[in-house]
Amino acid sequence: MYLMIISPTVVLLCSRAFSKSFVVALWSVCVCLLYPNSKIVATAMTKKQASLLLKEKIQKELMKMSPRLASHIKEIKTSQNECEVVFENGSSFICCVAGEQSRGIRSTVLLVDEFRLVKKLTLYIEIYKCNWMNYWKAKCVNY
Repeated sequence: MYLMIISPTVVLLCSRAFSKSFVVALWSVCVCLLYPNSKIVATAMTKKQASLLLKEKIQKELMKMSPRLASHIKEIKTSQNECEVVFENGSSFICCVAGEQSRGIRSTVLLVDEFRLVKKLTLYIEIYKCNWMNYWKAKCVNY
């Protein structure tokens, strides 16, 4: 997790059942709590796959492990069209598809699940927007 904080780009290459999703979810929550008004966008090939990080790790595991964390979360949206965690300090964690449908979404942190499957041009455009458009040093993380 330390390297995820100090490096502008991190790629996690891990085998199955290595807790990579848990570590990324924990790190994302830490960033949202420590940096007010940060915006983390988690992308994947499908919206269902992208929303698993929010639903399974943040909502079902981390919030149950820490009531204190749950008290810092203002709202959780897990509908078909919207998948987002809004924190009390203005930070948010949003899930979307890595593709043309998600153009225009800005972020301070970009998470790309199974980035080897994402079209490289789309990925480079998203990383460019992540690095260029934000007020604090963006961390683009692939998990």
